[in-house]
Amino acid sequence: MARLIAEEIARADDGRRVVLFGHSMGALVAYEAAAVLEERGAPVHGLVVSGARAPHLPRSDAPGGPEGALRTLTELGRTPPELLADSDFRALILPALTADFAMLGGYAQPDRPPLSCPVAALVGDADPRVTPAQAGAWRDASRGAFRLRTVPGDHFYLAAEPPFDALRDGCRA
Repeated sequence: MARLIAEEIARADDGRRVVLFGHSMGALVAYEAAAVLEERGAPVHGLVVSGARAPHLPRSDAPGGPEGALRTLTELGRTPPELLADSDFRALILPALTADFAMLGGYAQPDRPPLSCPVAALVGDADPRVTPAQAGAWRDASRGAFRLRTVPGDHFYLAAEPPFDALRDGCRA
Protein backbone atom coordinates (compact mmCIF):
# COMPACT_ATOMS: atom_id res chain seq x y z
CA MET A 1 0.00 0.00 0.00
CA ALA A 2 2.77 2.44 0.94
CA ARG A 3 4.65 1.74 -2.29
CA LEU A 4 1.52 2.45 -4.34
CA ILE A 5 0.94 5.71 -2.46
CA ALA A 6 4.57 6.72 -2.97
CA GLU A 7 4.34 5.93 -6.69
CA GLU A 8 1.25 8.12 -7.06
CA ILE A 9 2.88 10.98 -5.16
CA ALA A 10 6.04 10.73 -7.27
CA ARG A 11 4.02 10.54 -10.48
CA ALA A 12 2.00 13.61 -9.54
CA ASP A 13 5.09 15.69 -8.76
CA ASP A 14 3.93 19.21 -9.48
CA GLY A 15 6.41 21.10 -7.35
CA ARG A 16 4.29 21.21 -4.20
CA ARG A 17 5.83 20.28 -0.87
CA VAL A 18 5.03 16.74 0.24
CA VAL A 19 3.92 16.37 3.84
CA LEU A 20 2.33 13.05 4.73
CA PHE A 21 -0.24 12.56 7.48
CA GLY A 22 -1.48 9.35 9.04
CA HIS A 23 -3.65 8.56 12.03
CA SER A 24 -3.46 5.29 13.96
CA MET A 25 -2.53 2.50 11.54
CA GLY A 26 -2.40 5.15 8.82
CA ALA A 27 0.65 6.61 10.56
CA LEU A 28 2.62 3.48 9.69
CA VAL A 29 1.38 3.64 6.10
CA ALA A 30 2.45 7.31 5.87
CA TYR A 31 5.82 6.46 7.45
CA GLU A 32 6.41 3.63 4.98
CA ALA A 33 5.38 5.86 2.05
CA ALA A 34 7.82 8.53 3.26
CA ALA A 35 10.58 5.91 3.44
CA VAL A 36 9.86 4.73 -0.10
CA LEU A 37 9.89 8.31 -1.40
CA GLU A 38 13.17 9.08 0.35
CA GLU A 39 14.72 5.83 -0.93
CA ARG A 40 13.85 7.01 -4.45
CA GLY A 41 15.37 10.44 -3.82
CA ALA A 42 12.04 12.25 -3.80
CA PRO A 43 11.86 15.07 -1.25
CA VAL A 44 9.56 14.59 1.72
CA HIS A 45 9.06 17.82 3.63
CA GLY A 46 7.47 16.25 6.65
CA LEU A 47 5.60 13.43 8.28
CA VAL A 48 2.77 14.05 10.74
CA VAL A 49 1.74 10.98 12.71
CA SER A 50 -1.25 10.87 15.01
CA GLY A 51 -2.53 8.40 17.56
CA ALA A 52 0.24 5.90 16.85
CA ARG A 53 3.20 4.41 18.60
CA ALA A 54 6.56 4.64 16.86
CA PRO A 55 7.35 2.08 14.16
CA HIS A 56 10.11 0.34 16.11
CA LEU A 57 7.93 -0.34 19.17
CA PRO A 58 6.33 -3.78 19.53
CA ARG A 59 2.66 -4.17 18.79
CA SER A 60 2.02 -7.18 20.98
CA ASP A 61 -1.29 -5.69 22.11
CA ALA A 62 -2.80 -5.71 18.61
CA PRO A 63 -6.16 -7.46 18.92
CA GLY A 64 -6.47 -10.89 17.40
CA GLY A 65 -9.53 -12.13 15.54
CA PRO A 66 -13.01 -10.67 15.29
CA GLU A 67 -13.63 -10.77 19.06
CA GLY A 68 -10.41 -8.88 19.72
CA ALA A 69 -11.41 -6.30 17.13
CA LEU A 70 -14.79 -5.83 18.84
CA ARG A 71 -13.12 -5.49 22.25
CA THR A 72 -10.80 -2.82 20.85
CA LEU A 73 -13.68 -0.89 19.30
CA THR A 74 -15.42 -1.00 22.67
CA GLU A 75 -12.25 0.14 24.46
CA LEU A 76 -11.70 3.01 22.07
CA GLY A 77 -15.28 4.20 22.45
CA ARG A 78 -17.03 6.30 19.83
CA THR A 79 -18.80 3.29 18.30
CA PRO A 80 -22.28 3.09 19.82
CA PRO A 81 -22.85 -0.20 21.70
CA GLU A 82 -26.12 -0.81 19.84
CA LEU A 83 -24.21 -0.64 16.57
CA LEU A 84 -21.59 -3.09 17.83
CA ALA A 85 -24.43 -5.44 18.87
CA ASP A 86 -25.95 -5.35 15.38
CA SER A 87 -25.03 -8.54 13.50
CA ASP A 88 -25.31 -6.87 10.07
CA PHE A 89 -22.93 -4.11 11.14
CA ARG A 90 -20.45 -6.64 12.56
CA ALA A 91 -20.64 -8.72 9.37
CA LEU A 92 -19.89 -5.60 7.34
CA ILE A 93 -16.94 -4.24 9.30
CA LEU A 94 -15.29 -7.18 11.05
CA PRO A 95 -13.55 -8.81 8.06
CA ALA A 96 -11.74 -5.62 7.08
CA LEU A 97 -11.13 -4.50 10.66
CA THR A 98 -9.76 -7.90 11.67
CA ALA A 99 -7.45 -7.85 8.63
CA ASP A 100 -6.27 -4.33 9.51
CA PHE A 101 -5.48 -5.37 13.07
CA ALA A 102 -3.67 -8.49 11.85
CA MET A 103 -1.56 -6.35 9.53
CA LEU A 104 -0.83 -3.92 12.36
CA GLY A 105 0.07 -6.74 14.77
CA GLY A 106 2.41 -8.30 12.22
CA TYR A 107 4.20 -5.07 11.33
CA ALA A 108 7.94 -5.05 11.90
CA GLN A 109 9.96 -2.00 10.98
CA PRO A 110 12.37 -2.87 8.18
CA ASP A 111 16.06 -2.42 8.79
CA ARG A 112 16.71 0.95 7.20
CA PRO A 113 18.23 4.27 8.12
CA PRO A 114 16.00 6.84 9.81
CA LEU A 115 14.05 9.25 7.64
CA SER A 116 15.62 12.62 6.97
CA CYS A 117 12.39 14.65 7.00
CA PRO A 118 10.95 16.36 10.07
CA VAL A 119 8.41 14.36 12.06
CA ALA A 120 5.59 15.66 14.24
CA ALA A 121 3.71 13.26 16.50
CA LEU A 122 0.28 14.01 17.95
CA VAL A 123 -1.43 11.99 20.65
CA GLY A 124 -4.57 12.38 22.73
CA ASP A 125 -3.93 12.70 26.46
CA ALA A 126 -6.63 10.09 27.16
CA ASP A 127 -5.80 7.67 24.33
CA PRO A 128 -6.19 4.16 25.78
CA ARG A 129 -3.95 2.59 23.09
CA VAL A 130 -1.06 5.05 22.68
CA THR A 131 0.84 6.83 25.45
CA PRO A 132 2.70 10.11 25.01
CA ALA A 133 5.94 8.17 25.55
CA GLN A 134 5.07 5.75 22.73
CA ALA A 135 4.22 8.67 20.45
CA GLY A 136 7.38 10.46 21.54
CA ALA A 137 9.45 7.49 20.40
CA TRP A 138 8.80 8.64 16.82
CA ARG A 139 11.80 10.88 17.55
CA ASP A 140 13.98 7.88 16.64
CA ALA A 141 12.32 7.41 13.24
CA SER A 142 14.03 10.44 11.69
CA ARG A 143 17.24 12.43 11.70
CA GLY A 144 15.12 15.51 11.01
CA ALA A 145 13.48 17.83 13.51
CA PHE A 146 10.94 16.27 15.85
CA ARG A 147 7.92 17.70 17.65
CA LEU A 148 5.55 15.95 20.02
CA ARG A 149 2.21 17.44 20.89
CA THR A 150 -0.22 15.98 23.38
CA VAL A 151 -3.75 17.23 22.80
CA PRO A 152 -6.93 16.85 24.84
CA GLY A 153 -8.94 13.78 23.93
CA ASP A 154 -8.89 10.07 23.32
CA HIS A 155 -7.79 8.03 20.31
CA PHE A 156 -10.31 9.84 18.13
CA TYR A 157 -9.48 13.35 19.33
CA LEU A 158 -9.40 14.46 15.69
CA ALA A 159 -13.16 13.99 15.38
CA ALA A 160 -14.06 16.10 18.41
CA GLU A 161 -11.65 19.00 18.09
CA PRO A 162 -9.19 18.74 15.24
CA PRO A 163 -5.94 20.49 16.23
CA PHE A 164 -5.64 22.33 12.93
CA ASP A 165 -2.83 24.51 14.23
CA ALA A 166 -0.77 21.45 15.17
CA LEU A 167 -1.48 19.84 11.80
CA ARG A 168 -0.62 23.03 9.94
CA ASP A 169 2.55 23.68 11.91
CA GLY A 170 3.46 20.05 12.52
CA CYS A 171 6.55 19.81 10.37
CA ARG A 172 7.86 23.31 10.19
CA ALA A 173 11.50 23.10 11.09
